[in-house]
Amino acid sequence: MVRPIPSNHAPRVRDDDAAMWRRILRIPFEVVIPIEERDPQIKKILTNPAKAGAAILAWAVRGCLLWQEKGLIIPDCVQAATASYRDDMDPLRDFFQDCCTFQESAIVPVSDLRKHYDQWASDCGIKWTIGPREFNDRVRDKGAAIDTKWINGRSQKCWLGIKLQDTH
Repeated sequence: MVRPIPSNHAPRVRDDDAAMWRRILRIPFEVVIPIEERDPQIKKILTNPAKAGAAILAWAVRGCLLWQEKGLIIPDCVQAATASYRDDMDPLRDFFQDCCTFQESAIVPVSDLRKHYDQWASDCGIKWTIGPREFNDRVRDKGAAIDTKWINGRSQKCWLGIKLQDTH
């Protein structure tokens, strides 16, 4: 069953909940009819079977036949809007964009990356940060890996594949 949720503000959804994201489609409504072109009688016309019933039924039948022939085709604009929505739900997206670079040769101590995240979140006014386990899982999901390296004469756990940007 499909249940549309009309809203002016998108609900918060965990970006890592694959089951939920298989069910979500964000349909952008980007057309705004100028006031001078709006028909104040449109609802009355569309709900009157004698005036619009045949046209609406014909439109629905054409849509049904197209669906039976080609299946449910998700338009590119809906796929893009949904991907953007999912990206917006990533609690580390802005931190990664603002403070990190992902590259194969990059390296940063695990503790330094976490401290930098905590400081960044504080500077941004973020009250609730994600915990260490989820933080590490999300860094791993971006392609980084943990290994032990010698830095400044001592052994440290480090992230490989990510570094802090020089400007921060």
